[in-house]
Amino acid sequence: LDTVNSEIESLTPLPAGAGDARVRYGFGTVRYEGAGFGIEHVLSVWVDAEQPLKYAQVELNNTGAETRQFRVCYYADWVLGASRFEHGQTVFAEYDAAAGVILASNAFSGRYGVAFLCSDQDETVAACDRGAFLGAGGMQAPAGIEIMEKAPAPVSGWACGALAADVVLRPGGRKRLLFVMGYAGDKDQAKQLAAGAVAEGAAERALKNVEAYWKRRLGALRIKTPDRALDIMANGFLPYQVTACRLWARTGAYQAGGAYGFRDQLQDVLALLPTHPEEVRAHILLCARHQFLEGDVQHWWHPPATGVRTRISDDLLFLPYAVSRYVKETGDKLVLYETVPYLQGPALEETQRDAYFEAGESDVSGDVFDHCARAINLALARRGEHGLPLMLGGDWNDGMNEVGAKGRGESVWLAFFLYDILTRFARIAADCGRQAEAAAFDAAAAELRENIEACAWDGEWYLRAFYDDGTPLGSKNGEECRIDCISQAWAAISGAASPGRAKKAMDAVFKNLLDERQGLLKLFTPPFDRGEKQAGYIRGYLPGVRENGGQYTHAAMWVSLGFVALGDGEKAHALLSMLNPVERAKTPELRKKYRGEPYVVAADVYTLQGQEGRAGWTWYTGAASWMLQAVTAMLGFKKEGDQLFIKPVLPPAWEGFSISYRFGSARYEIVAECAADAEEPDPILLVDDARAHTVHVRVPKSGG
Repeated sequence: LDTVNSEIESLTPLPAGAGDARVRYGFGTVRYEGAGFGIEHVLSVWVDAEQPLKYAQVELNNTGAETRQFRVCYYADWVLGASRFEHGQTVFAEYDAAAGVILASNAFSGRYGVAFLCSDQDETVAACDRGAFLGAGGMQAPAGIEIMEKAPAPVSGWACGALAADVVLRPGGRKRLLFVMGYAGDKDQAKQLAAGAVAEGAAERALKNVEAYWKRRLGALRIKTPDRALDIMANGFLPYQVTACRLWARTGAYQAGGAYGFRDQLQDVLALLPTHPEEVRAHILLCARHQFLEGDVQHWWHPPATGVRTRISDDLLFLPYAVSRYVKETGDKLVLYETVPYLQGPALEETQRDAYFEAGESDVSGDVFDHCARAINLALARRGEHGLPLMLGGDWNDGMNEVGAKGRGESVWLAFFLYDILTRFARIAADCGRQAEAAAFDAAAAELRENIEACAWDGEWYLRAFYDDGTPLGSKNGEECRIDCISQAWAAISGAASPGRAKKAMDAVFKNLLDERQGLLKLFTPPFDRGEKQAGYIRGYLPGVRENGGQYTHAAMWVSLGFVALGDGEKAHALLSMLNPVERAKTPELRKKYRGEPYVVAADVYTLQGQEGRAGWTWYTGAASWMLQAVTAMLGFKKEGDQLFIKPVLPPAWEGFSISYRFGSARYEIVAECAADAEEPDPILLVDDARAHTVHVRVPKSGG
């Protein structure tokens, strides 16, 4: 606020930015630069690496010839609950003038502590009443900013946090102000934390710690390939998106939830297997705690265990899938013997599709192997007349919730996924000396494969599912969704399909679902619109939007992995390049069409006529993890215990690549050279010896 002429400008482009702005996003930091009203200003924001503190540092520079007077204000809407509309009336806010801290708490919720807002300025004014502060001007021109007080009255109901300091800037003058938002268990802890946060040098140390943390974390695995855009994503933005957004925040601008998704984060953590296996292990144990005695799981939950029990059919299987991947890549079999309690809660009634409740810990515990076996056996028990897993309330595509709602529809994709898990767990069971389970899993896998080949091959590709009445979904004779890419991708990934059929199915994906002109890979085609069959709420999306025939990037990454499994590096890389957000922003025309951030993966891209190539929601998508996994798979980076295999599947034009990998305290610099006469290289023995190792390998040159 210019206190002389009452003009207001926000230091961010919205809600009241003045003039052009530049926003720089880094790892753990964001920087807003602008020059409104003749004042250069920079707002830097970061979150402490350890404490629950968010820093907002303001730097002002008067480049004009006149002395200027400003009031710099930080504004916060307190939520402290599921939503402000639900909890707004129960939030209490007050300003502690002695401490210079605004404190906020939810009087009717024992689940939340105390939020606070403070500054490093000696003299501050505040406001706690949201309605009085915003007034008719709203966020663009808050009416109360000019009449803030040093001792505002406490407010109960529709509270806010507005903290401001007055600044006088002479010509050429500069000023730095710091605001800190935080969270603590009680008021005393909040004031203590606030005092430490604004102490001299604390903000600078916090920023350095954040930058150092991300530099080390993201430096664990780095690649250098002929594809610079791919390197940019794999060496920073992909692992950052997975960690900061998917695993820590579990939220995004388009999906502000904060809950754990059972299948979601189990897929996300798989990207961390080479670099942070201890985090994968911890998450496996966490998810095992959210499995019911019956074998099914919470679809999603807010800690400790308030979540939803559903009839989604694939959730439970991501536990054994993640465990099998973890055990193979780390060699840590001890995780299988970790004992974890099961959840207990009311089973769904016959007419219920889902139920939201706080589940309790049961008196029954089992080791991780038993948790996985319980999930596998439940999936095997839930099969239909074709011998394939039941679709129930939806499989990976939640929107297909009517395909098997009556309990008879079957999922072909889930059959491939279950086959993959059965073959993996048969080996694990055998290694653990559990021969009976190993034999049972092997037999079930063989039977499942036979059933798939007998009823799910449509002549050129595999079906997606069977409706409750037995009608095929994903058939060339269908009215809608004649071909779906995930059945074809997992036919190749799982190894369940014969090489001939797998190749034919994947070729059909490129022929029917790839739009080369727009650079899109559709999830399926044609979209659901006015057809006779009702697949579910997926029809609520416009044709070509999100799961309804748009590009669903998560699935598209599976297709890339499918081509890796077939040894087709040219198509695997072509897809990765096409799906890379960096490639979507190379020209002004592409940026205008895409409208998404060029450094994070979008969950979906529209194929809707007239909107082709437009990004849907960004940040919060499991596609980031799968893209990173697809990159390492294409480069053939395969770790098994203390051995590292380099078995790439590359585009024919590539002459080589390099990988820098931190293994414990050691660093391995791996330089791979492609040669037509090269044989598969021997595995690299990894030793945690605090030394730097350089390894040169010759790998067979890939075909297209």
